[in-house]
Amino acid sequence: MRDAAEKPNCFIAGAVYGEYSYEVFVLRDFRDNTLRNSFFGRAFISGYYALSPGIARIAKKNKSLKNFLRWLIRGFLRIIGKY
Repeated sequence: MRDAAEKPNCFIAGAVYGEYSYEVFVLRDFRDNTLRNSFFGRAFISGYYALSPGIARIAKKNKSLKNFLRWLIRGFLRIIGKY
């Protein structure tokens, strides 16, 4: 497990909102305090880190994908009550 002070990139949210955005902060908190507490959450994190760098690279260059990902992230943040 990573050191608590080490905050790996939130690749997709960082690509569409900026690395120091509110959205990235909330998603990192959700990862650290919710997802890491369960087997399925840790499995999701592993899958995310395997796939998300490529998605983020494409999103930085593709406005339609970036807008779609913003829509998805906003929807998720609404579901967890943070937006």
